Amino acid sequence: MTLLNTKVFNDVSWLERDYNGSPIAMDDSRTANLDLFTAAIARAVWAQILANYYLPDHEADAFETPTIEEPRTIFDRGVKQFLEGFSRWDAQYFLHIARHGYSYENTLAFLPLFPLCLNATATGLHLLGARLLNLTSCLLLAGVLLNTLCFTLAALRLYDLTFTLFKHRKMAHWTLIFFCCNPASIFFSALYSESLFLFLTLEGLWSLENDRVYLAAFFFGFSGATRANGIISIGFLWYYEMKKFAANLSSLTKMTLLQRIFFVMEWIFEVSHTLVIGVLPFCAYQAYAFFSYCTPSKVPHWWWPVIELASTKGYKMPGDEPLSPWCRQLLPLSYPYVQKTYWDVGFLEYYKLRQTPNFLLALPILAILLKRGLEYYRANPTYCHYLGIFPAKYRRSSLLLNSDRTFVFTVHAVALCLFATFFINIQVSTRLLCSSTPLLYWVAASHTSSAVPSATLGHSVNTLIMASYQHLPLRLILGYFWLYFITGIVVHVNWLPWT
Repeated sequence: MTLLNTKVFNDVSWLERDYNGSPIAMDDSRTANLDLFTAAIARAVWAQILANYYLPDHEADAFETPTIEEPRTIFDRGVKQFLEGFSRWDAQYFLHIARHGYSYENTLAFLPLFPLCLNATATGLHLLGARLLNLTSCLLLAGVLLNTLCFTLAALRLYDLTFTLFKHRKMAHWTLIFFCCNPASIFFSALYSESLFLFLTLEGLWSLENDRVYLAAFFFGFSGATRANGIISIGFLWYYEMKKFAANLSSLTKMTLLQRIFFVMEWIFEVSHTLVIGVLPFCAYQAYAFFSYCTPSKVPHWWWPVIELASTKGYKMPGDEPLSPWCRQLLPLSYPYVQKTYWDVGFLEYYKLRQTPNFLLALPILAILLKRGLEYYRANPTYCHYLGIFPAKYRRSSLLLNSDRTFVFTVHAVALCLFATFFINIQVSTRLLCSSTPLLYWVAASHTSSAVPSATLGHSVNTLIMASYQHLPLRLILGYFWLYFITGIVVHVNWLPWT
């Protein structure tokens, strides 16, 4: 589904400007031969529709939002037929929150920005076509449209960020291609928050590259209101500020004492304010959760199906006694408690023999990124010892490894890999990393750039396939991307374990 978004690349010239309004340097590689590419992905979209229609749904013990009786038209049946496959697994939580709010304690694990956008878009669609589509259909349609837009914007910004960092058209071109067929593609089209989260993260990174620190903090802050790992993005802000301070150390010796004090105070002011902006939305959501579930207040009037499901499944609702243990903690954060209680998230909690298939499912992306992190360290040990802040010599071994500007991206990706390996439900690793870091796409693109001559960029899909026969790492990566892309679509839409 997501690769169909590439059709709009030819129609978004209004987006191809930086924050100063100046045109971003472009070339034909951003839109080259997208007809072939889109045609290949259209088959995958039909695979989703056919799999959802012809294959029986698995009886999964998963959360499903209560069914509300509504009038249905032929358009409602059409939306259900073609898009229902995108409402599986966690999408049910987002649909529930968008329509009913945080009525159950387990829904607190899903942060509010995507459901808010979903609700606003669906409300607009419902007002425009109230006689054609009911609200349930509008929510489903709104989610697909919203993620299509966010995926497209994320792809454009990923291209711009890649070219800015590497100054290499071919690298940016192949990064875009691999992103559009990434292993977690189903989650960028389904009603998940991955597309919105990656768009906000890339906008924050692009803002830092343009020296717009407060704007970057704004985007990182809202990414933290979309997914909890967005909080980690403030590390990019910290790294940027530390490099900025280190770059000015030599000039401090030429300043007077008063100038030094003024510079340091100005730096501290900027650091503190940007970090506060970066964490404020997440903290505001935690405060909302506390006042909803931990303080005596007027209990909202819930629809009867919502109350009935809570009674049947034993879900905790606002106002239920006794209060949950997290309410009495010194720092009452709902998110870690809900994750641990309802999803067994914790150090080595997921290390059980029956979870072996899920570990195997996550192995490829973890192996690729951890291997690249080790290679980067071996290529640039001194620079890594200086934490990438102070200048140091680094070897020029490859396009990706010889860049000092990719240090922070490598550290970020490795940290997420280690966190995913030891703390979270391991099968989430693929979509977590595909939506949080561009490093996977850069690794794939770097292998392609070294294997494919520039003159063949105009035949992207055919070129990739032909080059993979002569280049084993590229063949393995391409096989991994396409296998997960197709399998994920077919399996996910039928409630099979691909979450």
